[in-house]
Amino acid sequence: YNTPGGARAFKVVLAVDGAKLTGTVKRETGDSPLEGTVKGDSVTFTYSIKYGDNMLPMTVSAKVVGDAMKGSVDIAGQMQEAFEAKKIPAPKEKPALQ
Repeated sequence: YNTPGGARAFKVVLAVDGAKLTGTVKRETGDSPLEGTVKGDSVTFTYSIKYGDNMLPMTVSAKVVGDAMKGSVDIAGQMQEAFEAKKIPAPKEKPALQ
């Protein structure tokens, strides 16, 4: 997503159980758990990041189209920036040694 300091790329690992969404936001500065909901093609999730000495809540609202999401991220209720994501294939598991 875009930030005042420039574009930031990170990996989001999602798990869906009915309408419940859980997962992890994987950033260079550390992982953050996320929670949210899925309703039709709408996805909303929240997580927090540490910025200086403060925890900033981040809320992502996006629409899913095929293997992509596009929407916005609300940063601590102070600003909104564009958000987009593309699905990448899960890593293949190595075969067990025999």
